[in-house]
Amino acid sequence: MRDFPILRREKKKKKMFTDDVVLFGESFEDIKSKIEIVCKWSLRNKMRINADKCEILVWNCTGNGAVRDPLSVSTSFGNILEVLTYKYLGISIQQRMMEEEIVKEAGRKGRRSRDHEEKIFRQVYQSIF
Repeated sequence: MRDFPILRREKKKKKMFTDDVVLFGESFEDIKSKIEIVCKWSLRNKMRINADKCEILVWNCTGNGAVRDPLSVSTSFGNILEVLTYKYLGISIQQRMMEEEIVKEAGRKGRRSRDHEEKIFRQVYQSIF
């Protein structure tokens, strides 16, 4: 067992990973400030942010918004750009989507997942008994 590298008691540098961080803000300046805080924390903890995988979604469910240039936040890891649709935990959220639409979509996804898992569970159960 001691031949497995993972079980050795050697001191090695530990690596930290994180995924799917979501920031909310009341304004662009608020979000920009929070992004800067996360970037500083990342640098201090020797972590990197993949800015190419980061996106800004301005959620405006009232439907009344002036036409403007897309937002962008410049960080030490690269630019974070605004998108019209953002996928979070398998749910597509659009800029002007109402909350109830998001909840309905999450419910549909949850039911599909539950039905799929139930089918697999039945197959496993039937194969055992």
